[in-house]
Amino acid sequence: MQIAKNLKYLRKRENLSYRSLALESQVKPMTIQRIENGTLDNPRIKEVTKLAQFFGVTIDEFIKMDLEKENVPVTGTNHERNK
Repeated sequence: MQIAKNLKYLRKRENLSYRSLALESQVKPMTIQRIENGTLDNPRIKEVTKLAQFFGVTIDEFIKMDLEKENVPVTGTNHERNK
């Protein structure tokens, strides 16, 4: 699964801390950190869905593709929309 790499890439691309992403996506900061670090191998679909929706990607793209390498278009985040 690419979720750890994709989450880290998207969070850093948007210049978000764990805490700010947690506040905006409604996913606990520790969960975000554990997914990124690979210590949470099978995150709940609820969290995956919230994070994928926040970043404007499909769940399939989020967990299977290398978003940085494949240059998958990202529709934008709630973070961008709220600026």
